[in-house]
Amino acid sequence: MATYYFDVDGVLADFHSAYDAKNRALSLRYDFIRNLKPFVENIMLVKALIADGNDVYISTLVANKYTEKARIDWIHEFLPEIDNDHIITIMGHGKKFEYMKTEDGILIDDKKTNCNQWRKAGFVAIWLEEKGGKIKL
Repeated sequence: MATYYFDVDGVLADFHSAYDAKNRALSLRYDFIRNLKPFVENIMLVKALIADGNDVYISTLVANKYTEKARIDWIHEFLPEIDNDHIITIMGHGKKFEYMKTEDGILIDDKKTNCNQWRKAGFVAIWLEEKGGKIKL
């Protein structure tokens, strides 16, 4: 069995289609994050990995306490199998590998920078180049 760390925006949730660069402030609100559409195939993959006995964490950057609460509520709706101990919220721009809760793990993220940092720390990362693209493990 393996340990996986999934990003949310661009991997599990369709943040980028909803985001409006002209009105960035909207993306800092609870209701914006809470109402993001899931990428169903990727959600189903997470559920299958858990059902197969893998350890799955959600590792996500949040902007403030409102987006943090919204993100946790969103995860509980679409992935009720993930308990709070397996949700890692990182305020601001932290390096995800610094928040790992296990000795190792595979990161699935749409940000190349996060994947590169994860790899430089000695771990495996899968860069999902296409936002919401099907994850190939």
